[in-house]
Amino acid sequence: MGERLTRQAERAKRAIKSIGRDDRASTSAATADSAGSPEHDIACWRTRALDCERMLRSINGLIFRLVRDGAGGYEFTFIEGGAIGSAVYSSETWRGRKLSEAAPTDLYPTVAAAIEVAFAGGRGLYEDRGFPAGGCSEGVVLPFSRDAEGNVTEVVCTLLDVSARKMAEMESREKQERLEALVSALPDLVFIFDREGTFVGYNIANEEKLLASPGNFLGARLEDILPAEVADVSRRTLNNVVLTGQKGEFHYRLDLDGVEHYFHARMVPFAGDKVMAVVRNVSEIVETIRQDRMKGVQLDIMARVSRLGYWSTNVRQRKIYWSPEAFDLVGLDAVDEVTPEWIGQVLGSNTLEVIKSAILDAVTMRRFRQIEIRRELGGGRIRYLVMSMEPVIMEDGVVEELHGTVQDITALRELEFQMHHLQKIDSLGRVAGAMAHDFNNMLQIINGYGECLRKFVATDPTASSYLNAMLDASDRTKDLVASILSFSRRTEPVMHEMPLDQFVADTMNMVKPLMGASVRIELQSSGCECGVRLEKSAFTQVLVNLAVNARDAMADGGVLTFRTSCIDDEPERTRIKARWPWLESGQIASIEIRDTGCGIPEENLERIFAPFFSTKAEGAGTGLGLSTASQIVSRHGGALFVKETGSGGTTFQVLLPAFSL
Repeated sequence: MGERLTRQAERAKRAIKSIGRDDRASTSAATADSAGSPEHDIACWRTRALDCERMLRSINGLIFRLVRDGAGGYEFTFIEGGAIGSAVYSSETWRGRKLSEAAPTDLYPTVAAAIEVAFAGGRGLYEDRGFPAGGCSEGVVLPFSRDAEGNVTEVVCTLLDVSARKMAEMESREKQERLEALVSALPDLVFIFDREGTFVGYNIANEEKLLASPGNFLGARLEDILPAEVADVSRRTLNNVVLTGQKGEFHYRLDLDGVEHYFHARMVPFAGDKVMAVVRNVSEIVETIRQDRMKGVQLDIMARVSRLGYWSTNVRQRKIYWSPEAFDLVGLDAVDEVTPEWIGQVLGSNTLEVIKSAILDAVTMRRFRQIEIRRELGGGRIRYLVMSMEPVIMEDGVVEELHGTVQDITALRELEFQMHHLQKIDSLGRVAGAMAHDFNNMLQIINGYGECLRKFVATDPTASSYLNAMLDASDRTKDLVASILSFSRRTEPVMHEMPLDQFVADTMNMVKPLMGASVRIELQSSGCECGVRLEKSAFTQVLVNLAVNARDAMADGGVLTFRTSCIDDEPERTRIKARWPWLESGQIASIEIRDTGCGIPEENLERIFAPFFSTKAEGAGTGLGLSTASQIVSRHGGALFVKETGSGGTTFQVLLPAFSL
């Protein structure tokens, strides 16, 4: 009886070993108990075997031993564990039965091959992809018992349900494949770094985009490959990703073969101890943005240069947008919200009704419309604007929006006014020419009879002086008539060479009667002897116009000074030549006309030479005096400008080419 119990205990021990659960402390205790009491020993090992069986059941696995059956097959000597699927196996029902009874026919060769590996002393493996149903089991076969010669006489096999693990592996593999496919499809470069910033990998699909052989950077550090500034920002980003576990992004640019390329890089943690960098060449995007921005700048410049503003309105939502140029053209400060009420308030109800009528017509008739607006800016200033609009017709035929422009046509209207005025002057010139022709005929009679009278009054000094004064006035009148005729006939001017001081002195004598008693005229000469080539009557008009304007600026009287000089100071000549290059060669003569009047307001300085600009009351001037004077001086190759102005008076300076007498 004792020998039988001892054999049972030994078999229990081997059963425990066959499932790989040989606990050394428990075995020592059980051995000690077995030496004292075989019955206790058997009970202990049976308990442990049951525990192992329950564990196997809990993990859905089997353990069994096999020996050869002498007919080329295998039979069970032990089988315990849980259920795989719905099958239940135990030694009570399967000991001594054939493996072929349990293994499916199509799987048996695979299992047999693994068993033979174990009988040969190795480790056999096999998989059963249909057991349990729809799942997968994995079997491991190992040698268990050997005979005296060391040959394997019994093998042990564990069969575990690994369906969940295989499913996870398959999903992981699919994810990896999808990731690899995605990376390969991306137009990006993908680099892998270790935590120290060393290149350890890249995506093969884009090797042609690496711009360098992989051997040049694999195993190298960031600082070994990249320019200093790029390596610095890359290093900071990588360190931040390593420390925080968060992604990092940065931009950089590289000069490659003389061409500037722009890149965007994103770094993310990868595989636990690495960092993956996805780098995209964004040069085309940057260039597109740059071109779009340049187009926007060009459009803005065009809008400002052409004085063109943009506006739009949503017909359904009644939303109105004005560009900054539109506000500027209308002469208003920009506001956050443009409404019809606001437009009526700042532009007037009449203007609002005109705009509404045009919009209604454009929407109803689905056509382009254009209207003109007259905007009073205050201070006598008027701005003329053209508002254009084009409807946007949707697919359903409904007009949802209007887009339009606002353009300043003030200069065009002023030009039209000037053209109309010039036509009137042209007509007046023709009439004056006809009158001057008749007047010239009468002057001929006066001069003829005056010459006849000379011999009758030759002995009377008083009468002779009166006659000489009359004939001198007649001669000056002839010059005036000649100027009128020249103007009306558009003839080429006749130039005369004369001393500068003499011309200015003669003109002063003509100007004195025009000044009145309250204005004193002075002539200051530098004493230089230089001559000028002038169209005498035309240039006399220049000085007369300047003198009359000076008189008007001295309403309470004052001093009008004519100062002549030749400019010899080299720094002054250099300054003049830089501003008026056509005065570069030869001598330069100067005529200054200074008054002690009220001066010229700063806001008018840029406009005083413009045709028809006048600060005088309506009817008191044509606005052509300074404009005509400037044109005459330019025709003589000179320059006319305001040298200085202020509360103490104004000085005009005329510069002319000169020659030595």
